[in-house]
Amino acid sequence: MTACDTANGNQFIAQGKDLVIIHNTGGSPYTVTINSIGDPYGRLGDLTTISVPAGEYRIFGPVELTGWRQADGFVYLTASNVAVKFGIVTLQS
Repeated sequence: MTACDTANGNQFIAQGKDLVIIHNTGGSPYTVTINSIGDPYGRLGDLTTISVPAGEYRIFGPVELTGWRQADGFVYLTASNVAVKFGIVTLQS
C-alpha cells in the first residue's frame, strides 16, 4: 500500500484488469477520485469524491483499459488526505 500524494496525485500502469484497493488509515472520512478519459462512445465517467469512512476499505475494479488508461498508459488517482493508501492488484486471466 502506498500513501496518497495529495500534492501530485498517484498513478499506476494500467494492465487492463487491475483492482484498486483504497484504505483510509485515518480517524476521519476522506475522499478519493479516479480519473477517466473519453471512451469510443464519447463518455466520461470520473469517479469523484468516493467517500471512504475512517479505518475502512473500498475496492474499485477491475479497471479496464477503455475509459481509464490515459494516453501515457497510466491511471490517475487522488485523495483528500495522506492517511489514504492505495494498493493495486492485477488479476491474471
